[in-house]
Amino acid sequence: MGAAGEFAFVLFPLAQTNGLISAEVASMLSALAALSLVAAPGVALLAERVANRLAPAAETPDEDFSDAKGQVLVVGFGRVGQIAAQVLLAEGVETTLIDANPSRVEQASRFGFKVYYGDGSRLDVLRAAGAKEARAILVCVDDREATKRIVEMARQSFPLTELVVKAYDRGHALELMGAGVERVVRETFESALVLGRQALEAVGVDPERAAEIEEDVRRRDAQKLEIQMVEGVYAGRELTYTNKPVPEPLSLPKRKGGKIEERVEDDGPAGTAAAPAE
Repeated sequence: MGAAGEFAFVLFPLAQTNGLISAEVASMLSALAALSLVAAPGVALLAERVANRLAPAAETPDEDFSDAKGQVLVVGFGRVGQIAAQVLLAEGVETTLIDANPSRVEQASRFGFKVYYGDGSRLDVLRAAGAKEARAILVCVDDREATKRIVEMARQSFPLTELVVKAYDRGHALELMGAGVERVVRETFESALVLGRQALEAVGVDPERAAEIEEDVRRRDAQKLEIQMVEGVYAGRELTYTNKPVPEPLSLPKRKGGKIEERVEDDGPAGTAAAPAE
């Protein structure tokens, strides 16, 4: 049964007022409505857990990399890996895709992708998937710790293979750069720049000017990252555009103030105050 809505606390007293139900029934129904509202979230959560347990688990595929080969090994075929792979495949670059999620591997096959099942944070899986022969490893997993393990293993076991790594945020990017990864891309950075540029165009900014501003922000961000690599994450704040008001510089008064005194002019009416001297 679904939970009652807040309108029940209006409907039941109204029904009582119009003589449709008694006061005792109205009180009981209001109490039941309140209990249902309190219990519904917990019951829904419990039902979801029970449904997940009763649902048939996805069959775990075999870790078979016998025909895996490619110039680029993409580890992680989630929301970022799927788009990044499109760029490689559009150029005809031979690409090997691996993912540790059985459901994702199965879904990818329905859309025409060959994704190998395997945990890319394991060295034996990377070797079997052809990491040693690949010219580049593109790491697109969502787990930060898994990303760290993959980077460490790849730099140690496949030093000649280029690494291109997705970072979760700025702090994660600085960690990866500190570990020696040169090609690091924050997963939301480029999309955020495009959003900002399109917002500028939406308010009437010329597209060429909007593109210039986008490039300026990108350049400033790169400079800020270089500074933060040396001085820490709080350095380089002067390179960031903010909406914090900047106080205007103090300026001296244009003219000197004088004391206003009242005095009686010799040729004026009695009691008339003269204007202060400039």
